[in-house]
Amino acid sequence: KILLPGVSSYESTNHNHLLREGLAARLDAEEAARMVNFDFIVNALINGNQDVSDIVCGDVVEAHREGVKRASGHYITRIAENVDISITNGYPMANEGYKSFKIARESVKEGGDVVFIIHSAEGARVHYRNGRWGMDYGGHGWRSDMYVRRPWKMKRVIVFSPYIMKSEMRYYGNDSIWFKSWNDALNTLKEANGPGTKVAVYPCGTMQISESEVEKALAKFNF
Repeated sequence: KILLPGVSSYESTNHNHLLREGLAARLDAEEAARMVNFDFIVNALINGNQDVSDIVCGDVVEAHREGVKRASGHYITRIAENVDISITNGYPMANEGYKSFKIARESVKEGGDVVFIIHSAEGARVHYRNGRWGMDYGGHGWRSDMYVRRPWKMKRVIVFSPYIMKSEMRYYGNDSIWFKSWNDALNTLKEANGPGTKVAVYPCGTMQISESEVEKALAKFNF
């Protein structure tokens, strides 16, 4: 991704995103790297403190594949199943906190609550393809419920963020409920959940991945 989409043209990036087959998208990026003689790469794995915990260097393709193998064990998380409340923290990628939705959704029970904790003063990152650019339009890949989409199994999606920007609220679902205060969010949760409530908390939700999702990803991308 350093090269494609990193410094590639919009047209090339859009084409890559349109390749629905995961393997095809990866091969497209690898071909681009070979075309420009991208012959050495340094891949770093970070931990929950954002410190480098492992480095994989070498050939752009082989080092990536080895990095994926190490990362699959590095970030894998045994989830709590069928919880009443699934709380996921957008850290360390709070400007893309919606990426933590997968692990939260997998953990929550039917009719439960998913809670996002997002602390990003600059708001969501700018995404020229999937971003919103007006009241009801955006890039080629944009839709109003871009990342958290219905149908969903939880009853509510609650977002706690000291910084609320209207332009990004739809990223977390058209019916998401937003709070600037954690106490307000907590009181709302208490109204529908009493003693014995089962809660799961994922402190680094944007880089945690469940065992089942690791298996799917490795199969999808042919690792």
